[in-house]
Amino acid sequence: MGRIDVRRMLSEITSREWAMWRAYEMATGPLDQDVSNEALAAIHEQLQALNYSFGQANFADKDGKDNPIPAPTDFPRARNWHRRPQDDDGSDS
Repeated sequence: MGRIDVRRMLSEITSREWAMWRAYEMATGPLDQDVSNEALAAIHEQLQALNYSFGQANFADKDGKDNPIPAPTDFPRARNWHRRPQDDDGSDS
């Protein structure tokens, strides 16, 4: 894939078309989203879960406390960068 000539692109696309593409990208995520980035994020989350489980099995007491490894969290995905954060109850903040 070659370099994008921004001046040429802007001269060939109307502001309405640009706005429609931006709205599409905001709804579906970045257009250049790569499958490998998604796979790496999934691997990261799996490693977090495995490490946390290891900590629970070997270091935590019977109540599951004192685990030195933090609980797993979702790895940020590019498709979520444009979305507003949600509160714990699922509503927009």
